Amino acid sequence: MARDVDVLPTLTSNADSSRSENQGEELTAVREHDNGLNKGLEILLSNEYFERLLKRAVYEIALFVASLPHLVPKCFLLRWGAMIFFRNLAYVRHEQGPRLRDLGFDLIPENTDDTLSEIFLFVNTYLTLALVFMPIVTSYAHNHGMFTVNIFNKIINLLCVGHILRFFTFISTSLPGPAPHCQEGAPLYRDKFTLHEILTRRSRVNIDPNCGDLIFSGHMFQNTTLCIIMIANLHLLVPHKMLRRLIAYMLVVTVIVQPYFIIAARNHYSVDVVVSTYVAPMLWWAMEGFYTTSFYFRCATWWATFCVPKYIQDYLKRHDPTPQCDKHLLSESLSKELDYLVDTYGIENDAAQKFKDLLLAEKRSSSMKVKEICDDLAQLSFLKAAFIDTGNNRYFLHKGRSFVTCA
Repeated sequence: MARDVDVLPTLTSNADSSRSENQGEELTAVREHDNGLNKGLEILLSNEYFERLLKRAVYEIALFVASLPHLVPKCFLLRWGAMIFFRNLAYVRHEQGPRLRDLGFDLIPENTDDTLSEIFLFVNTYLTLALVFMPIVTSYAHNHGMFTVNIFNKIINLLCVGHILRFFTFISTSLPGPAPHCQEGAPLYRDKFTLHEILTRRSRVNIDPNCGDLIFSGHMFQNTTLCIIMIANLHLLVPHKMLRRLIAYMLVVTVIVQPYFIIAARNHYSVDVVVSTYVAPMLWWAMEGFYTTSFYFRCATWWATFCVPKYIQDYLKRHDPTPQCDKHLLSESLSKELDYLVDTYGIENDAAQKFKDLLLAEKRSSSMKVKEICDDLAQLSFLKAAFIDTGNNRYFLHKGRSFVTCA
């Protein structure tokens, strides 16, 4: 019995010691967390960070200036064509009539307030804008060959092609608009338009809303497009895995929830939303494939040669941040590309490793001349199918990127 009594203090002391150890570990974790936050703030507020931020911003501005000649007409097409001219033509051809029978209308009760639909669109859009400018904020994206101007170009290209397809779709067959302002007897409905109004009128919600531009939904197409492009490039924009997952989930939620509010507001039929959900990913897939074609590469080479000022070309080549990336990151990215080469061209691992070593030497070492590297690459027979001759330059292409330029 005495032995049992003696055990109690021992158990109590063990419990107290384990509790104190846990508290000590928690305090240590809190201190490490605080130290990490303080260190992060010190980095953000340091002069070195702002100098690098300025360099990245200047490089992006140079890329933007080089892209202006083809960005301006595409932005004009979206701003005037998609937002004004195309929609006004759809309104001119629209005829009022009873709503068509729709499964979404049968399942979802009507709610004419489309505020929530616009909110989810804004969340999707501004989250995308924050990611687009991420390469300027951190060097992670630049080190992986991702630039703000490049990803902005991808978004603009996809939206331009999509809105052209959308125009040909809704102008081909005019459906009676399901929105309340498109129904018979609606006070805001317009029957006549002048030529000047067709060319300049911009529809405004609750003031001068639009009718007729139905198949397919522009809101849903934009939401899905931005979501797909951002998720496809998140690993090049955001270094933290958990943050990438959180952003991806938020973008997906905006795409999943958006159709409910579009249909509830009766702005579109269900078919408009359904078509958007598969047109956007299919069009993105087609565009990504187009970026890897020799035709696109020749066009880009011609554009850079004849349309971009020489001093901008020289600046972009001198200050290209991609070759300055970490050797570990470069090796990690090349390993995936080597797997692709092995599967595509059936090359042996020794030849693939030689190719990897040459690329690493070309990107990291200034002692090796480019001509020597090109001569060595030309001896690798498996590269013959992957070389494309354009003028006096020979480029090795893989997934739309030029890894090595041989004069």
